[in-house]
Amino acid sequence: MTQRQSSRSGQQGAFCGSTTGEDRPGKEATLLLDFTPNAVHAGVYMAVDRGFDDAEGVSLTVRKPGASTDALKLLLSREPIHGVVLKARRHDIGNPVDWLKTNIVFASRDPKTWEQIAPLLRSLMT
Repeated sequence: MTQRQSSRSGQQGAFCGSTTGEDRPGKEATLLLDFTPNAVHAGVYMAVDRGFDDAEGVSLTVRKPGASTDALKLLLSREPIHGVVLKARRHDIGNPVDWLKTNIVFASRDPKTWEQIAPLLRSLMT
């Protein structure tokens, strides 16, 4: 364990790990992406590109799925998978209109909020 002085707060903090690399596992690992590579995976690709995996003693191979179900099939080949069927409404807030719709739906579920929002909506409808 090493001690390091925080330049911002002046407090001392304990950090686990070794700077010598002697405690690194020296293992190979494969990461099967859950979907076609996109911006969500940028951090993984950047870390591998910059050698962060090797610095931690892990040689990481990133695999792209051939289909969107490949990750589930791989997991199922190793262990049982349990699922839950939810009977719920899904709210997509990925664009401004759906974000607004979702907020109106949630506002309608709370009497105090709805009391404040309903007059505005009524005035816009007339």
